[in-house]
This record gives sequence, C-alpha cells and structure tokens, in this order.
Amino acid sequence: MMIRMIPIASVMGLLALTACSASNVATFTSYPTPDKNLDLAALNVAHLKTLTVGQSREEVLERMQADPVEGCIKWGWSTWAQIQRAMGWLPCEKREVIRSPYQTQTLEQGGMRYEVLFYYTGGVDAEGMISNKQLTPVIIENGKLSGWGWEHPLAQQFLQPRAPTDQAGDLNNRAVSFRSQGRYAEAEPLFRQALDITERAKGAEHLDVAIILNNLGELYYVQGRYAEAEPLYQRALAIKEKVLGPDDLGLATTLENYAALLARTNREDQATTLAARAKLIRAKHE
Repeated sequence: MMIRMIPIASVMGLLALTACSASNVATFTSYPTPDKNLDLAALNVAHLKTLTVGQSREEVLERMQADPVEGCIKWGWSTWAQIQRAMGWLPCEKREVIRSPYQTQTLEQGGMRYEVLFYYTGGVDAEGMISNKQLTPVIIENGKLSGWGWEHPLAQQFLQPRAPTDQAGDLNNRAVSFRSQGRYAEAEPLFRQALDITERAKGAEHLDVAIILNNLGELYYVQGRYAEAEPLYQRALAIKEKVLGPDDLGLATTLENYAALLARTNREDQATTLAARAKLIRAKHE
C-alpha cells in the first residue's frame, strides 16, 4: 500500500487558514505567549497591595477596579489540536469575559454579615478553567475590609464542600495536563479514577463520562495503543449521540479522533466517512 505524504507547506497553509477563519470553532494564540487574563491577574495583584484593613467596601471596590478582559477558559485537546500545538498554536475553544471581582459570596453568622469578593490573581487549570486556586478572596465584614487571602480565618467558610464530581473534574484536568507534557504513565491512573468516580456519581451514560472516555482514548492513541483507544472512542461517540443528538457540535471532536485512529490502522474508507460527518457537523454550526 502506498502512503501519501502531505507536504509540510500544505499543512502550514491549512493551519494558517484555520487560525484566521472567523467561523472556525477554535481561535488561536501564539505559543507560549500567555493569554490576556494573565494581564488582568497581574493588575489585581498590584491592586491588592494598596488595600488596608478597615477600608470601606466602596473604597476596596474602587481600588480593585479593572476593566474586564476576554480570556480563554477552555483549551482544545483533540488530536488535531495537539498537532496544532506542535506547529506553534494554542487552540482556544471557549472564551469568557473575566471581571473584577470574578465572583462574590455572602455569609451571615452571629449577627454579622460577611461578603467575600473573589479576584482573579493568576494562572488557569489544565483546561484553562478558573477555580479557587486562581482566585484571591477579599473579605468584607459589616461593610469594612477585614483582610484578604486564603489564610484569613473566615476564608475557608466560603468554600463549598467538594462533591465527588468536582474531584473527578480535577483528576481529569490533571490527567489532561500530564498527557500534554508526555507524562503518560501518570495521566492514565488519573483518567481511570476520574472515570470511575463519574460513572458511580452520574451513571454510565452521562455526557461527562463520554468526555473522560474521549480523553483517555486520546492518551492511548498518542501512545500507539490503538486497540485500547478504539472502544473508548466508540463508547464516547454512542453516549454523545444519545445525549446530544446526531448533529450536535459536541460530536465533532470524537468523530475526528476516531477517524484519525481508523486512518492510522489502515481503514481509510471508514476514516473518510467519519471525518466527512464531523466536517458536516461543524459546517452546520458555522
């Protein structure tokens, strides 16, 4: 069988076209340039240094004032996205306006009213999401600043108890990060633990199960473990079709991943069929 080689110039041209297309699902930033949200984080850190205990809530808000920015909260992790990373691009699938404060929470205890203002102060998790680790709490007690930072005695009371599914999300995110770094042996048990927790908490046919199955399948794919990856892609695809319907955009990534596996294992006809279906789905959502 003859193997057709695609010229590198063609690949580069396709990447450039994809990156510049306004209708494409993902947008791209040059690697490793950090996203705009990091600029906001640096500004918030600088503003925190101007605070003094006892300041009024209004003064705190004025000192911490910052224009909102649009930052990435979900990176692309498909096989195609990893190829794009190797070519020097960061594919961002979902962007969000990040405001200051990022979120707020209140607590009434012993006749006192407490309010916490969470400010984004740096970093993102493995998928670009912003969690408590990337936020700094500023605590307002009866309208006055009583302190800031997670070391504050009241700060931990503003954290909601973590559900098993939250733990599964963290495990999945860490595994995705390890996979992107080539730390495959560390990623696999985390994916499997996340899958087990999610299946027990949400059921075997939940959409979150499909997401983890797809991620684990990608881990096996990049290691050349095609026989182990294929049933995971098949199951992920079946769940997504059942939950989302046959034409939902959420199916496209799994279809593309499965098509890549089929092509790699010399099943070009099946690969072409799935790739064409994924392309059609994306076209419907442009």
